[in-house]
Amino acid sequence: LEWSIICLGVHLERAVQINRILISKLEDIERIEKSLINTSIENYQWSTLLKSCESFDMCRRHYKTSPNRKNCIEFLLLNKYFPKSLLFNLSEVHR
Repeated sequence: LEWSIICLGVHLERAVQINRILISKLEDIERIEKSLINTSIENYQWSTLLKSCESFDMCRRHYKTSPNRKNCIEFLLLNKYFPKSLLFNLSEVHR
């Protein structure tokens, strides 16, 4: 029972942290001038997001391309095999 409660806390905390990091970085990217969207500056922001979540290498291996808005958000939210994704951790909470 104690181990289950510890695991529940770990997975909830990871889910909350990923959510906060993602929201924070999305707000940063929204502040970029519209003329710089879809440039190397925006790509740098997505790379920074992945690195802050310790997921840069795994995302690059999974998509076999440079980070962009779609694959970063999809990877951090919906990848059921990545231990720090929101879906993975909420699935573990449910289990």
